[in-house]
Amino acid sequence: MPWTTLTLQVATPLFNGGADPADEAGLRPDDEAGVRVASVRGAMRFWFRALAGAYTGPDIELLAALERRVFGGIVARRGGESGAAGEAAVASPLIIRLPRPPELSHESSPDFLRGNHSRWIAYLLGLGLMEMKGGRPHLTRPFVPPGPDRTFDVKVRFRHDRQATDQIRQAVESLALAWLWLACTYGGIGARTRRGFGGVRILGGEGDFPAPWSPRSIRTYGADFYAKPPWVWPQAHIGYLAPHLSALAGAERRELAEPDSWAGAPLFPVLSRRFAPAALAQRTAASWEEAPAFGGRQLRLFRADRPLPAGPDDRDKRRRAQVKTAEWDDVIIHGEFSDFPLGALGLPVGFHDKDRGYDFTVSAVSADGNEQLRRASPLWLRPVGAGRQWRLYSYAFHGRFLPGGEAETVRLIPGETARHAGWSEGQLFVGQDDVTRLTTQWLAAMRNGGDYATTTRD
Repeated sequence: MPWTTLTLQVATPLFNGGADPADEAGLRPDDEAGVRVASVRGAMRFWFRALAGAYTGPDIELLAALERRVFGGIVARRGGESGAAGEAAVASPLIIRLPRPPELSHESSPDFLRGNHSRWIAYLLGLGLMEMKGGRPHLTRPFVPPGPDRTFDVKVRFRHDRQATDQIRQAVESLALAWLWLACTYGGIGARTRRGFGGVRILGGEGDFPAPWSPRSIRTYGADFYAKPPWVWPQAHIGYLAPHLSALAGAERRELAEPDSWAGAPLFPVLSRRFAPAALAQRTAASWEEAPAFGGRQLRLFRADRPLPAGPDDRDKRRRAQVKTAEWDDVIIHGEFSDFPLGALGLPVGFHDKDRGYDFTVSAVSADGNEQLRRASPLWLRPVGAGRQWRLYSYAFHGRFLPGGEAETVRLIPGETARHAGWSEGQLFVGQDDVTRLTTQWLAAMRNGGDYATTTRD
């Protein structure tokens, strides 16, 4: 198959990270590419699992077999005549090239961190991508700026195994483009895609397109597309792609389950009409900066639901975001409760007591308590639109919060200074119902035009 070329546009700042994001190995030249093939493939793999997982259910073995059909991998090899067993590499038929990747900007204080929206964009960036200097946020990593002129081409072709049938070839090609389309429609490339960064849109393409794709149908939609389904389940596209998934499963002599038939919360993010609710905010923004700034402010007020300090002007303090979290008071400072629902929005969560210099971390830990486990936020925020018509799209993956069940716990971990002052570790509780309850509240508020400056989470 010859090359198929897709033209992508950077819609929100993209933090690719490069081969040496911490600059510890001396590998990062000044002209390093702003987007790497590995990052594109990584985004496609995530959305492969989200789509295929809706049909494989908890059958991880089948999911892995389907993934190898497109992305390659390692498969266990049974012993032959010699009885020897081992592992064999399976080559990926998918080839991706970026002939002219976008250039990185090394500006630490770009316009979007100096304007009216800077505070809340910085809040969504988090301390992994920015730091405060002189009371103002500054980036700690280079990035690809967004804009109508920030375009780059992704070239795709396939080198199929000679034994692959025409049906399998068409399935692999159609699904590979589907996963790239999903990444550009719902996710992004690089760091902090859950908070709206790394957004890219497909402007069109040229070359051979496997059915059902065409240079027109593969384009990323405008904001109105996200207003219709109240879940992450693109009905029309999945209808075309399901037979291709069935073909790959048939090649493994397996059958897929009914779509979206998980009995309980999925083990990982999946497209679903039950476990992936979504909502498009009513508010229209005039720029990409305004949309995430609105989301960042709302998220801060949603997470921190008490005025600081409490007093007669509580409502005004909420409007000015002078707030703190209920869990800080009730769980950490006073120790009155061990329920920690805020953790359902992602772990670890860090706290710092400015008055006494105490640090605390709430984290999921392994059964032996020796390893802290990151739990990514189930809530995704994504600015969608173009020009002067933007809106905030939110969705949640209601996957199992602690996949290992009793093998994993959530603990309060005091810092060294707090330990010397008498604080000790303690077990906290984050329930699966907290994930559903909090994300459902957030989505309802966005859908109905709510404002967490005047309301608080339950």
